[in-house]
Amino acid sequence: GFGVIKLTGNLVVKDVFVDKLKKYFPRGKWNRLHHQFIYFGRDICKSQNPNCEICKLKSICGKVY
Repeated sequence: GFGVIKLTGNLVVKDVFVDKLKKYFPRGKWNRLHHQFIYFGRDICKSQNPNCEICKLKSICGKVY
């Protein structure tokens, strides 16, 4: 989560970003969502070499490379 938030340009507004996610996902899904963001960061949105070409979030990303 944190690395993805940093790469998408939302580091400064991390709490706002997380609050928005909480509105869309019920509490029972937060744990799974957390892990999905971790795997997304490992597989797609890597800090040194993000794979923006295949990213499903690139339309809302603040740091498309």
